Parts: sequence; structure tokens; C-alpha cells
Amino acid sequence: MKNLMCHISKDKGWEWKKEADTLMKIQIENSLSLGWDKKDILLVTNIPFKHEGVEALVLGDDLFCDYKPTVTKIKVILKLFELKLINDLMWFHDLDAFQLKWFTEDEVLKDMGGADFALTDYGITTIKPGYNHRPSTGSVFFNSKSKDIFEWTKAKCDHYHCNEEAAYLELTKIPKYKLKGRTKVLNITYNIATRRRNIKETYKIADKPVKVLHFHPYDDRETSEGADNMKVVMGHNWTGKPLLPPGLVKLFKKYI
Repeated sequence: MKNLMCHISKDKGWEWKKEADTLMKIQIENSLSLGWDKKDILLVTNIPFKHEGVEALVLGDDLFCDYKPTVTKIKVILKLFELKLINDLMWFHDLDAFQLKWFTEDEVLKDMGGADFALTDYGITTIKPGYNHRPSTGSVFFNSKSKDIFEWTKAKCDHYHCNEEAAYLELTKIPKYKLKGRTKVLNITYNIATRRRNIKETYKIADKPVKVLHFHPYDDRETSEGADNMKVVMGHNWTGKPLLPPGLVKLFKKYI
């Protein structure tokens, strides 16, 4: 299994140097501490980057999606298919989705149940109930047979200028794509987000221990716990304790 992340920056100034640079360092150090082999960490950027022996694969600026920046991840993945770099089970996750616990390829395959493509929904949101079942692309598992799913998703994005989650959701509703059995909704343990979510209630439905926590440390907007993302994960929550393991707590104190 490969651990895939990307950051294609349109503005290679402050945002790159402050946010992306820091998040990539934390992600790499956290992944290595959990047991990932350096060769299995695949970081894709459009600026040279190297940290702790992990060197980014540098691709072109053209992979940035101007109409919806989050669609950039779909363009990156399709480029990796084109380069024949998708040969294993892949775990793609956003730079602000942090792995809390080691999980094996066998565990993931069992949870995928034979699907080619698997992701979580939104959990319990504070938006409206209809959003609870919206697919979240912040943490996605896929194999080498899933290329067509990404192609169809991008085609819908390009047609409607929508984000990849809305495009994929439409695909699941159209019988001609025959996605039943090829895709799977995973338990929210693989992608608990903090923004616009009822964090406490989402934790209740997550398999324990939680595997992935998705929060942006630089987003200081208030969450459902009455504090910003960093404060919540560091202990300002209903448990009174950090939601992160000690190793990640140390990394955030080191870099942020």
C-alpha cells in the first residue's frame, strides 16, 4: 500500500512556505513514526521538496484546477495513472488528514470488501442532515482498476465546474456507471473531520481506535466544540484530553 499526498500550489509564496511546507514535514515524520517505509510515501508537488529522506515527485503547474482547487487531487491521481505509477493499493489523503494509528493493507482490503474505490461520508454534520451522507474525498483508498472512476469524476467536474465530491455523488446515482460493488463507504474512523461537523457525535459512530483525524491547524474558525481546530484536537473538547496520540502532539508543538 502506498501513502499518497499532494500539494500543487498556484501561489508558490507564503502559502507554500508557511502552511504546505509545515504540513508536509509533519505528515512525513508522523508516517515514518507509524511504520511507513520511505519508499511507500508518495508526495506529489510542483516545487522540489525533500524531508527525512522522502523526496517529492515534482509534476507540472498545469495540474492545479483553477475552477475548483480541490479537483487538483483528481488531476494528480489521473496523471499518476498516466505515468503508470498506480500499481498497488493507494491511500490518498489531504495534507490536513492525519493518521493516528497504524493500519495494514490487509485491514483496509477487508474493510473495502472487494471494492476498487472506497471513501467515507461526512459523518454527523452541523450543516444539515442531507450532508451527512455526502462522500468525502479527504481520505480515499483505490486500486489500479479504479482509473475509470477518476476519469468519470473529472469529466463531471469539468462539465459542471463543481467539486469532486459533488461529481462523484452524481456518478453513484447513475446506473450506467455500474458502481455498485465497485465502490464502498467506509466507517468514519478513516476520516473524522472537525470543520462543520458535530465532532462528539461523529466520534460515537467511529470504529475505535480512530484511524484518521482531519483538521487544518491553521483554520481558526470555531468548531462544534466551541474552539478552533488546534484547540479541539489538543484537549479543548468534551473529553478534556487531546484527540491526538502523544507523537502527533509533539510534532504539532514542534512545528506550529
